[in-house]
Amino acid sequence: MALAALASAGVWAWRDGGRGEETAGGPAVTGGAPCSEGVAYPAPEDALDGEEDRALHLAFDPSGELLAVATTAGLSVWDWRAREEVARLPEAGALLEPAFSPTGCLLAAGVEREFEGMEAPVTMATTFDLPSGTTVEHLGPQRGPVGPDRLWVDDPDQARHVGFSPDGSLLVLAIDSHVDTPHVGLVDTATGEQVSELVDRSAGAVLMPDRDRAVTADGSTLRVWDARGGGELHTVRDLGSPRFAVVPGTDEVLHVSGDRVVWWDYVRRREVRAFPMEGFGSDPMAHLAELEPSRDGERLYADWYVFEEPEGGGEAVARHTSYVWDVGSGEDLLAGAEDPLRFRGVAEHPGGEVLMVLTPGDRVVPVDPRTLEPGEPLF
Repeated sequence: MALAALASAGVWAWRDGGRGEETAGGPAVTGGAPCSEGVAYPAPEDALDGEEDRALHLAFDPSGELLAVATTAGLSVWDWRAREEVARLPEAGALLEPAFSPTGCLLAAGVEREFEGMEAPVTMATTFDLPSGTTVEHLGPQRGPVGPDRLWVDDPDQARHVGFSPDGSLLVLAIDSHVDTPHVGLVDTATGEQVSELVDRSAGAVLMPDRDRAVTADGSTLRVWDARGGGELHTVRDLGSPRFAVVPGTDEVLHVSGDRVVWWDYVRRREVRAFPMEGFGSDPMAHLAELEPSRDGERLYADWYVFEEPEGGGEAVARHTSYVWDVGSGEDLLAGAEDPLRFRGVAEHPGGEVLMVLTPGDRVVPVDPRTLEPGEPLF
């Protein structure tokens, strides 16, 4: 595995669908304008129905004014304080977690596209500059389209992850790809040019603690890469889930090993701290739904679930076990509550004003970050 240059190959007969979006690289993709300048994308014509329209992922913009919600009805943008949906992008699917640039009102997500000759739609990484209404599609390390007929060098591949470096200077995206071709691309947001590629066929997510390092993981191994030079810098083994988290600006990652969440320093090769997650490691059907440290590093949010058959029969339902740990003391702030908060995803407000959670029933609920008491669902 190493950073790789784009290889030349014969051209396949997949044709681009000819959409009107710009395709990077080329124009700058950075969205420097703040969300306070408004949203140029159209407002929805109908209201979301919380019973029918499932919410799957959440993300706050860096100012905390807007909340992006990936739903089965499209990518929804909310003025959460006014409880008003200000825009909806129905073409944006819910397969990728949306991510805002840390430096502006630029939202990255996945858009499902039809390609001539392919049976199923392909999810493409796409950025939406909300104030200007500019949409840019990002191919990453994909080979094509090329030439006046915009023919693809190879089959278009599904995007698996899209995000940003902590300083917003790089857009990072991962795709499904062939074993010997690049799977991860890093795009300079100031120029729109791809600056490096990474061959790691197991990369489902790519997180960056800073602009110089990228971290990938599969179900058993986590790898830290030199984002520019190409070398594999560090390896962490014995992962119990491909889901992990990084602590920005440090040499630390969080991952599950057995019945514990381990906070690990991969440079010093030592455990910083650990948190018990009883039952996870012993259940082969357990899935990690969330693992996220708070912005100030004082809390850690986690959730795992298993599917269980109801006593009277019928469709299996997910049983969630959620945690909010105080990092300093190790205390689970949900322990002992009569009706503890349950979530499968969290988004922390940049200023600590609110905690938005995805409930096991796919609703978006604001939570008081001090008392952990839930409010009324947005929809």
